[in-house]
Amino acid sequence: MLADRATTTTPDGGAQPSDSSARATPPSSIAIVVRETAGIERRDEPVTVGVPLTAGRVNSSSTLQLRNRAGQRVSCQFRVLAQWPDGSVKWVLATFLANAGQNEAIEYQFCLDTEPGESDAPGEEPRVLVQQASDKVTVKIGTTQFQLAAGGAILDAKSPATDGALQELGQVTLTLRDARGTTLDGNVTKVSVEETGPQRASVLLTGHFGRRCRLGFRAALCFYARSSRVRIALTLQNHGRARHPGGYWDLGDPGSVLFKGLSLAVHLPASQRSHSVSWKVESGAATCKTTDSVLEIYQDSSGGENWQSRNHVNRNGQIPLSFQGYRVRAGADEIFGLRASPTVALQSDRGTISIAPLDFWQKFPAAVIVEQAELRWEPFPTQASDLHELQAGENSTHVAWLDFAAGDADPCRLAWAHAPLEARCAPNVYASSGAVPYLPDEQTATRPELITMLADALEGPRNFFHKREVVDEYGWRNYGDTWADHEEVYYTGPHRPIISHYNNQFDVLYGTLVEYLRSGDQRWWELADPLARHVMDIDVYHTDRDRAAYSGGLFWPTTHYYDAGTASHRTMAREMSETGSTGVGGGPGSEHNFASGLLLYYYLTGDTTARDTVVGLADWVIAMDDGERHFLSLLSGKSTGIATNTTVPGYYGPGRAAANSLVALLDGYLATGRDHYLDKADEIIRRTIHPHDAIETRQLDWVEVRWSYTMFLQALVRYLDVAGNLPTRAATARYAQQSILHYARWMAQNEQFVLDHPEKLEFPTETWAAQELRKGVVLWMAARLAEPAEREMLAERGRYFSDRAWNSLLGFATRAYTRPLALVLSQGYLEAALDSGSTPLPRIAVANEPHDFGEPAEFVPQKAAIRRSMKSPLGLTRMLARCISPGRWANVLSRSWLAERFRMKWNGPGRGGSAE
Repeated sequence: MLADRATTTTPDGGAQPSDSSARATPPSSIAIVVRETAGIERRDEPVTVGVPLTAGRVNSSSTLQLRNRAGQRVSCQFRVLAQWPDGSVKWVLATFLANAGQNEAIEYQFCLDTEPGESDAPGEEPRVLVQQASDKVTVKIGTTQFQLAAGGAILDAKSPATDGALQELGQVTLTLRDARGTTLDGNVTKVSVEETGPQRASVLLTGHFGRRCRLGFRAALCFYARSSRVRIALTLQNHGRARHPGGYWDLGDPGSVLFKGLSLAVHLPASQRSHSVSWKVESGAATCKTTDSVLEIYQDSSGGENWQSRNHVNRNGQIPLSFQGYRVRAGADEIFGLRASPTVALQSDRGTISIAPLDFWQKFPAAVIVEQAELRWEPFPTQASDLHELQAGENSTHVAWLDFAAGDADPCRLAWAHAPLEARCAPNVYASSGAVPYLPDEQTATRPELITMLADALEGPRNFFHKREVVDEYGWRNYGDTWADHEEVYYTGPHRPIISHYNNQFDVLYGTLVEYLRSGDQRWWELADPLARHVMDIDVYHTDRDRAAYSGGLFWPTTHYYDAGTASHRTMAREMSETGSTGVGGGPGSEHNFASGLLLYYYLTGDTTARDTVVGLADWVIAMDDGERHFLSLLSGKSTGIATNTTVPGYYGPGRAAANSLVALLDGYLATGRDHYLDKADEIIRRTIHPHDAIETRQLDWVEVRWSYTMFLQALVRYLDVAGNLPTRAATARYAQQSILHYARWMAQNEQFVLDHPEKLEFPTETWAAQELRKGVVLWMAARLAEPAEREMLAERGRYFSDRAWNSLLGFATRAYTRPLALVLSQGYLEAALDSGSTPLPRIAVANEPHDFGEPAEFVPQKAAIRRSMKSPLGLTRMLARCISPGRWANVLSRSWLAERFRMKWNGPGRGGSAE
């Protein structure tokens, strides 16, 4: 029987149970478990964790507090990340300092019912003090003082001398060596404080390397209480546009910047004398020490068995790697190894400066160098055998911990950074909060087939970790992405394995995060975390200087059945056209836009870059569809239709373009609360589908082209989850609900299991079995929106498709390829929740009453509207009047992408030359 559990949906997609089916009274505290798994004793280690709360439970973070296992209050900093519609807290980020013994698990209690103002431990004063004046920020932690200023170094660290006067511990600078070997200093142009509190302060620096260089940078620095440690996330940026001639996005594009190296150096003051260097090159290795004050640790390749993979070709199609793994040079000694995770300390007569670069071997090449009074981290090392290339619109982020310890400190005090404490809530906390829609709780029965597939993903012979090794999915541009091994089945090229990148299709990120929350298995996080960072840096096109259809968008996966070659993660290389590809080019596209995983990642980590990326992808939808952004607006201001055009020109009905655009807009609304995202969502819904559509004219049985209509129906349900109870959206909610039911009834009567008719498919693979899961989920969702008379019928048809899909999928020996696993991750938990009698489910309260929705109207996009107008004297007259309007020309010149390119050419960074 279908669970009849009415719930009330909130505007940001969580579920509150109604009075008739209310869950138990929420507890007054939430357990947060912190685990030490590396066998390293921890003292005052920073811990940050996102905590979900039920609607109406907590109205202010001032009523929250953290207690340790002895019941004592622990100083904790809270930041609200999201709110329920009633203003109560939905997601809150907790930051505190934790102590743990080797392999110890510690439980903290996150208390919800304290009196305002009692969150900090008695008698404790804020430990991190921030002062800001003009373009200068000073952070004080105990006796240590950090200064950050525009026009100055990245960071100055100081502490009191014996006479009380401040003395310098070290100065941090950033330099770039261009392709000619010229050293360019990083110039900080803006300093801004992002967050302050008793436990942490976050400061953001932005800058460039001079007007003759097209590269910029941002550095996010975090400072923590009771500590001289600083976490720095350094992002190198190329915000220019690619030229992508012919629609090909190869390495070596004129928009790329070639350079020799990038280094962040910590300089001892001239008055200090360095007397030793200590280092640990791998986790668990012995600490080494030398008094020569000269050291080099250089990672040239991943160190894996397939370190010379074609995954690493450069712009010339060559693999510029010199040796397997890393090299250490200390004085006259030289040793080699495979995978380095180094911690290095430079000790002087005044203190110890340490560094621990994270993902050192995973994001090769990388180096840490000590030369006399300088400790240097090179995320782009000069030792590499080739120039580095940062493509137009590409970012590259690298993270390291620095420590400025006064006096004689432990030289390996940052060793923990390579294996930080694991912190999370229990799985039932995430499910019962309603903050993650459709997240099954611990009582939810899980299909054996789903359990089998999830085990394939983590432990099977083709598990995600193994896939990384097969194609060596490492290096700063590759790490985190998923190998699209399913493309190898019909690949006919000369090289194996095929190099094909998945670029987060079907939001693998969201699926892995859901399984992490459901199970608590840290391996899911080990997949999700680098994937999120890869998507934010590499898969998003970071520019506003290209056409609106591209700028700010997400790149498609590699073209089907072709080796990526010099396209890298940008879909299509010119070489593909020379070997028979009939594609029309690569680049970002509306049919590939997935932001939900990044939004959930933001809630779990507080990473503002993730939030900003979500907003950027929502803005991309609006921009690509805005007919006023190019010169055709002189003739017509109608929408371009790009945001909803799926697969073939002229089709603007239900499909994945409209689906992904709609969900991205909803995510943008959730991230910001701005109504214009819902306005655009309403527009897309009403032009894409209608409750009275003549569905037979949609040709939904043209499976190869129309299969994704079910994605749009799922997106409509998401709209109801997010906006279904907003009074201002009631009309569209009713429209969407009736559209879902209209199509679901058609599905129940007409849809067939697709693999029963393989003649309709070009390649009847395991992917089609996995895609059939969507039909089952859509029908389950529709059943929950229907009246009791047809509810069971729809649910039964949903169960039919689900059963057939699982049985078929498990019969394929290729079931563990990436694409079917991605589909299982996106659909499996939904089916489990929908078929559950215990999981709280979002549901809107829209009455199934008769309503006049009018008749379906054809959507006419901009270009089609112009062609029609040209066929009539009246249309031509109107276009001419629009074209000669001075205001219209002014609008075009101010908003078009060509105008943006012109402005950037003459006013932006890069005028007069570049780093190459």
